[in-house]
Amino acid sequence: MPISIQQSDSFAKSWSPEITASPTGISLAALPVRFGADEYTVPAVTVPCVYGGEPTTYRLALCRHASGPALVLVEDDAVPSGYEQIVYLARWRLASASDTCATVTIEVPHRTLVPRMDDDGQPIPLPPPTVHAVSATVALPAQTAGRTRERKLRQRIRTLRQQARDMKQAGKTYAAMSPEERLVIGELVALDPTGEVPMEIP
Repeated sequence: MPISIQQSDSFAKSWSPEITASPTGISLAALPVRFGADEYTVPAVTVPCVYGGEPTTYRLALCRHASGPALVLVEDDAVPSGYEQIVYLARWRLASASDTCATVTIEVPHRTLVPRMDDDGQPIPLPPPTVHAVSATVALPAQTAGRTRERKLRQRIRTLRQQARDMKQAGKTYAAMSPEERLVIGELVALDPTGEVPMEIP
């Protein structure tokens, strides 16, 4: 269970998640999260950790919501509608069916509150924060037809981009490509017009 602690200092933020990983999920111990003038009381939760059929980055995020602060399991960067991420408490990537949260590296950010000093070198105390209770129910990604289409589209774009990189590494230019190879580039540009194309296209 490789846990990678990402430690940094902050004048106004602090949190230190304790994560325990298993093949089926991660467990988060209860903790306070100080973020500026707010403090969030995060309960202990367990979150499933299952490969969904394609390489995906997950993060357990503390989010704002109209109904109150909540923990959300975010796939890639798709924060559900109505939620706004405050901080993330853990992040991991499952790239194959053999990956589990017990085998992959889990990135865990720790923020340590350090005092800001005044002109006389004295620490400036922070005002008492407004405390918010966080729901113990984790919002999980919804399995919808639209989300399935988006996942398949992202997978197709990744496949096409890798094919384009392979052709570039092999020294191919667009002018020297076969019609089939040009179709790969054409489909990549059509599916992801603002994304990276790993070669010059006339």
